[in-house]
Amino acid sequence: PKLEVCPEADCVVGDWKPWEGCGAQSQACGSGLTSSRYRAVVAPPGIRGHLCPHLVEVQSCFVVAPCSPECGPLLGDWEDWGACSAMCDVGQRWRRRRPAM
Repeated sequence: PKLEVCPEADCVVGDWKPWEGCGAQSQACGSGLTSSRYRAVVAPPGIRGHLCPHLVEVQSCFVVAPCSPECGPLLGDWEDWGACSAMCDVGQRWRRRRPAM
């Protein structure tokens, strides 16, 4: 059978697949710090139709919550920055504050 696309047809995409990538068994490029999901194009757009929306979403696996102003006096000084984890052209550096003694 021959598939014909109407010139005015908009792109149609499928449902999002489940999030993947935060587990220790699925570390991408050794980082394991992001999770992603995707969806596929079900029908491409016609020449005058709307283009397809983004097909991939990426999110951080770890959500860092800032300390409330009340806990600031209970913390010590900032430690030095750690080494950059750059892999695959993307990396992160961390530093922390421990409870004051």
